[in-house]
Amino acid sequence: MVAFQKILCPVDFSECSREALKYALHLTEIAHSQLIIISIIDGNIYEFGVGTIEKKDSRIKLMSNQELVDVIKVKLLERIPEKMRDKVCVMVKSGIPDVEIVKTAKEKDIDLIVMGTHGRSGILYFLVGSVAEKVSRKAPCPVMTVKVSQIRI
Repeated sequence: MVAFQKILCPVDFSECSREALKYALHLTEIAHSQLIIISIIDGNIYEFGVGTIEKKDSRIKLMSNQELVDVIKVKLLERIPEKMRDKVCVMVKSGIPDVEIVKTAKEKDIDLIVMGTHGRSGILYFLVGSVAEKVSRKAPCPVMTVKVSQIRI
């Protein structure tokens, strides 16, 4: 049997990534693994799940990069049950999401990536592409993609 000692879960605060995080937490608990949660600050837009905050927005102009990273880390930690926080590492990076996820998986010697997929298709998929699909092609380890409708925990 394959042992998943280190699990990576990218979180962008979308419903899909929140559900993938629940799945990753469950796997971490039953496999006695370490979970690394990563959030990538991408380009001009960052979603907190409550709405979109743009860098041009006055709220962001008032925040330094470190303050933004700190806010994101706090929001990530709020999603982790207290009893599991000692098994979880939270990271925030800037860059292109798929590139940073794959790079982190290589650097941290990750055994499994658990991530949400938005399930885009058609013209939106063609224009935007899929971070999950790109990560699946480039990752050095297995990638488990989770759709919101697949969660039955």
